[in-house]
Amino acid sequence: MKEKIYLLPGTMCNAKLWDKLSIILNKEYELLHIPILSGLDLDSITDSLEEIIQEQKVNIVGFSLGGYIAAHFSTKYPHRVNKIFIISNSPCPLSSNEIAGRQKTLDYINTYGYKGVTRQKANSMLNTQTQNEEIIDTIMRMDMELGEKTLKSQLTWTTNREDLFEKLANLSINITFFYNTLDPLVNTEWLTKFADIYHNCTLLPNESEGHMLPLEEPSILSSHLMNWLKIT
Repeated sequence: MKEKIYLLPGTMCNAKLWDKLSIILNKEYELLHIPILSGLDLDSITDSLEEIIQEQKVNIVGFSLGGYIAAHFSTKYPHRVNKIFIISNSPCPLSSNEIAGRQKTLDYINTYGYKGVTRQKANSMLNTQTQNEEIIDTIMRMDMELGEKTLKSQLTWTTNREDLFEKLANLSINITFFYNTLDPLVNTEWLTKFADIYHNCTLLPNESEGHMLPLEEPSILSSHLMNWLKIT
């Protein structure tokens, strides 16, 4: 029987986020994508996972918003978690700039509606050296499939985030972070401070700036995940 990995996506991402990873890992592991439910706050989304996940103890991988949800789930239901792997996220409040940008986007949608993420916006989430049209198309396709209702829900209900530093520090599970050091959406100072006091924490910094690591670096990510799964 294959070992299971539960996958939580980021804002406006669906199972396509993991396609490249699945190609590499599917022979050895069972990858189970869990969509982020709409119309729920972070507490309710987290509680829903307790019902969705059937196994007693699981390995959870979360990207961006999904990384925060994985961390939150671990603090509320530590007995259900074997270990967690967080990609492109620091489980703390969003920066004031990001909060302001989200509110501006929400105000605009409420006034003018939503026509989908632009190619320029999708490209801004990637490493400037990448400029990969296939990845940009994937980001735009995920956004189109999820649509305006999902975006409004996620901007409304998942922007206000608690700092999970102290709660995570009281756990005894392995927590691994994989992130780009120049990603403006990741608080690297928070991660460094957490790793200094939490001995079961592993930091896997990647020297780049893009946010969409599952799409941009599937080979590096899969290698990290296979090593992570060997940790007891």
